[in-house]
Amino acid sequence: MKRAGLQPDQCAAIVDLLERFELPTRLPPKFPRKKILDAVKFDKKFEGGKIKFVVTPGIGAAYVADNVTLADIREATENLQGVSVKRRRLTQTPYNSRALE
Repeated sequence: MKRAGLQPDQCAAIVDLLERFELPTRLPPKFPRKKILDAVKFDKKFEGGKIKFVVTPGIGAAYVADNVTLADIREATENLQGVSVKRRRLTQTPYNSRALE
């Protein structure tokens, strides 16, 4: 989120959607971060201490970034073990669609 610049309200909307489908939004407490970070170094997209990632600065927007570092990945995985977002209330709107407040 930090590097991408994803706004907190958009992050909350994404987390809400994932949770509605019972998909994970946090890493398990014993997630093997060190093993994952060590494995990244062997990824074909990893070069010169950096790896290419698809970065999403907003819902519906994405680009390939080649300046993501291991420190960025480490920080992101640490944050995913304690993601806390402001909950938004789901309401019904006309035509049986839903909106987030």
